[in-house]
Amino acid sequence: MRRLITLLFLAGLVIHASIAAFQATPGYMDADYYLLGGRTLARGGGFSEDVLWNYLDDPAGLPHPSHAYWLPASSFVTAAALVFDPEGGFALARWAFVLVAALVPPLVAVLAHRLYSHLPPNRRLWNAGLAGALALFPGYTIGFLTTTDSFGLYMVLGAVFFLAISSGARDARRAAVLGAVAGLMQLTRTDGFVWLAAAAIVLFREDRRNLVPLFLAFLAVLAPWLIRNQAEFGSPLAPGGSRALWWTEYDDLFAYPAEILTPARWLASGALAILAARLEAAGRNLVSAFAVGGLTFLFPLILAGFARLRRSPAVQTAAAGWVLLFLVMSFVFPFAGSRGGYFHAAAALQPLFWALVPEGLAAFTEWGGRVRGWRPAAAGRVFGAGAVVIAGLATAFLGWIRFIEPALTDPGSPHAYRLAETILTAGGAGPDEIVMVNNPPGYALQNDRPAIVIPSGGTNALHAAARAYGAGYLVLGPEQGLDEIYDRRTDQPGLIYLGDAGDLLVFRFEEAP
Repeated sequence: MRRLITLLFLAGLVIHASIAAFQATPGYMDADYYLLGGRTLARGGGFSEDVLWNYLDDPAGLPHPSHAYWLPASSFVTAAALVFDPEGGFALARWAFVLVAALVPPLVAVLAHRLYSHLPPNRRLWNAGLAGALALFPGYTIGFLTTTDSFGLYMVLGAVFFLAISSGARDARRAAVLGAVAGLMQLTRTDGFVWLAAAAIVLFREDRRNLVPLFLAFLAVLAPWLIRNQAEFGSPLAPGGSRALWWTEYDDLFAYPAEILTPARWLASGALAILAARLEAAGRNLVSAFAVGGLTFLFPLILAGFARLRRSPAVQTAAAGWVLLFLVMSFVFPFAGSRGGYFHAAAALQPLFWALVPEGLAAFTEWGGRVRGWRPAAAGRVFGAGAVVIAGLATAFLGWIRFIEPALTDPGSPHAYRLAETILTAGGAGPDEIVMVNNPPGYALQNDRPAIVIPSGGTNALHAAARAYGAGYLVLGPEQGLDEIYDRRTDQPGLIYLGDAGDLLVFRFEEAP
């Protein structure tokens, strides 16, 4: 087993490092944000940021307390990588996430080895190897695991969580470990409480006395962060998150002023629109579970594994967690859930999904033995190896089209935000003047300039937010809800046109401070 763990770790290291080598930037705003937060920590700036990427907590201005919406664990990993070279940026930080991603396959193998403790040693080792090998080829999450985001960290924590729940012990120590891991998951993502609730459901059925150490350990891990929030915001939970309950579309995430997000406005959108949004989110999340979680062809085997191991505490906890997660991401927060929330959050389930495939495959080959005369053991080896090959080919294809081929065809073009910055400085922008842009963390990373997000709500919201937060400049791209400005490359009411940087247009606000 030790040799298998070592081989899986080294193989994971090679695979993820190969993808990371082609990733020159984090790639999207979430990952930009965690990198920016980690860089600030490594520089000694603490939990403060010179960006606003939403207005949900009615921010007073810049600087602003960091991680009020997205949580800090991924920035902690980034800061750990950058602590000896705070200027190393993404080129250095990504390797910490490569290491985290390389931990996933061996942890999956250990989890499978524990789940199949009832099997003979050779069969148990084969199942562990098959599950770990499948984890080497994560399909749609390839590349996301090696950027500065929560995917790899959440998979590692999910694997540890399921290892703890399947330990066989039913004592207070196991409950405390589960609570502590759930606390770390809550520090990683806002849906970490789902795993506390799932563990509580299972522990309640086993021995309700263990609920006390479960909750105490969860709170002990979270306590420093809750105290920080109390000091910064006047409450243990950062304000603004509850406003996501009242979105009527995804762009409400960027609404200004956020006080317009009220129950009355939500109800005024109509019962039909409210229901339709939730049904659409549920459909998207089911597709994600099928295509991402099961890579399509593995999904029936995962379901069969669930059915066969349904008495396992790990499987029961996973079932409770998945139901809770699906309901939260589909019916409570449908817009955030269907636009990436479920995709991110389901990473915690993925280690168990891979670990269940061998049992599902056993069910399939046993059926083949009864109906088609197969020899189940031999058929299992053939189909297991085939599953790994298919997963490998799918992962290689996705890695190629998403990361490798774009890097090879455009290996050295300057970032558009850097081009925009040259226009700003040529137009007289001082180093501390604020720019309004679609991706403030990304702009701040590229140019060390304070930035706020372009609000939804049209030109009135644009100018109101610029006045409120002292933005002097606007960097506007296509399809950002301001076509009436973007389609005219000239001075406009309240805006002075400075030039274009590729698809980006650069303006100065006439009311600039």
